[in-house]
Amino acid sequence: MSSPCDPQHAPAGDVGAALMMVDSRLKAIYDAKTPTDAEQKALTDQFAASDVIERVVPNVVVSMCMMPRSIRPEVIPTMAGLLVAAGTGLSPSLWRKRYGDWTADEMNPLEATAFLLAEHINRLTDDRDFATRLITEALSRADER
Repeated sequence: MSSPCDPQHAPAGDVGAALMMVDSRLKAIYDAKTPTDAEQKALTDQFAASDVIERVVPNVVVSMCMMPRSIRPEVIPTMAGLLVAAGTGLSPSLWRKRYGDWTADEMNPLEATAFLLAEHINRLTDDRDFATRLITEALSRADER
């Protein structure tokens, strides 16, 4: 008797083979000793970045929405774009340069975004000074170059 869940009814092809492939990739990610190729490393990095974006950006955006005196609603998409750019490894400064210089109206929201992001990082790490140390170390490394 045929089942609607049999591989021949799957629009994407062989479900069993797809499950084996996903399982293989997951095992490679979980097993740090497994050598990975460049494509797999890129996919893993992309997954890690999406996890950060999924958890951090909505939290910061919701916080910005609750601050209508400091942050006008029309600049929130720009600040969210800034966070996504940074979360995907793009330089926020270069990203912003591409879309035009910062405006005076964006300075207060930019400051609030940096503050909210730092506060969120401190809460995630349960360390009140983590964000400050992170920024200080990044600036120190930049000076060494």
